[in-house]
Amino acid sequence: MTSQPDENLYYIVYVSTATRLLGEAELRELLRKAQVANAERDITGLLLYHDGDFIQTLEGPRDAVETLFAKIAGDPRHRRVIRLMHGPLAKRQFPNWSMGLRRISDLSAEDARHFSDFLTADRTSLGREDANAAYRLLLSFRDTIRG
Repeated sequence: MTSQPDENLYYIVYVSTATRLLGEAELRELLRKAQVANAERDITGLLLYHDGDFIQTLEGPRDAVETLFAKIAGDPRHRRVIRLMHGPLAKRQFPNWSMGLRRISDLSAEDARHFSDFLTADRTSLGREDANAAYRLLLSFRDTIRG
């Protein structure tokens, strides 16, 4: 029997590009702030970063997730913010992370190749398969660090 989505539990997967490269200290500060703010809003997720590019999933109450995504999309430190997937969830995929952040160097060589291939693709023509690939990458990384 499959679980039915909770009408209020929602997710978004998006990609974006930072307007400049972020250093290790900036990434740690970004993570710290996101973890505090997301915990207050009941948002969980994972952010992958490589050479200025992000893939992120956010999950939690629909209004909170949509509000945070709108804030990210309007942040002048981001450009090319593209919502790849969104919708209701039956259960959280990242329930224990108010926000996880990983650099591409933390990924396996195979995952890194897929991540780089995805990020170098023409984002003006991203399709459903690209969105699924991005989400599979996030889930793959989650599964790697669980094991």
